[in-house]
Amino acid sequence: TGEYVAGGKKADEIVARMLKKAPADRLKLLRESSNPQAQFLWAILRDSFHYAAVHLNTVADTAREIDFAMRWGFGSQQGPFELWQAAGWKQVAEWIADDIAAGKALSSAPLPAWVSEGPVAEAGGVHTPQGSWSAAEGTFKPRSELPVYQRQAFRESLLGTGAADPLKSGTELFKNDEVRVWTLDGKVVIASITAKLHLISPAVTEGLLKAVEIAEGQYQGLVIWSPDDVFSAGANLESLMPVFMKMGSKGIAPEEK
Repeated sequence: TGEYVAGGKKADEIVARMLKKAPADRLKLLRESSNPQAQFLWAILRDSFHYAAVHLNTVADTAREIDFAMRWGFGSQQGPFELWQAAGWKQVAEWIADDIAAGKALSSAPLPAWVSEGPVAEAGGVHTPQGSWSAAEGTFKPRSELPVYQRQAFRESLLGTGAADPLKSGTELFKNDEVRVWTLDGKVVIASITAKLHLISPAVTEGLLKAVEIAEGQYQGLVIWSPDDVFSAGANLESLMPVFMKMGSKGIAPEEK
């Protein structure tokens, strides 16, 4: 329009609801919707999948490097291949191919043959317990096993690789609704906050105090660690509000300490 446009706009409510769906339903709804915002999002995702597949053999050793780069470099929750695989590899590949044929895609380049036939198609994606797909070598390649990586109890994982879930690993020592206290080696206690955004609530405080008690009793140390990115977004004010309303600042003083 050649004019400035005010910022701060939000997605249409119907699109916001679509984005909360599981990957398979989310992509299907976006693709089939007549809403311009939904169509725009589908186009971005489709072209990202298309571009990543076409250029994989020249830009990365495996699909693993592409997904990690998008997660670590751009803050994506999932890389393009992860999302594609989570939504159903074969179905999404068919959607992309149909859009290419209809002239809707950014490029008319066809998807590589490995997308729809051979090991990747049979495995249902590029990430497997045996490794991630190398388009250049035509095989699934395992992750590097350099000594430095052996120090990591839980390496960064990808959908489809079958990696162990840290919150289901080790020996559980205590658990409530928002904290899991456990040990992996029998020497160090690990306290994992499982609450949303790891907000500190009375339940979290209870769990952490229990972890300290357990660690001081018979272990060498205590580590507060959770497998996702957010350490803690601070106090859960909503959970503290009933106490504050009843007892005022004195009621939440123990939580502050």
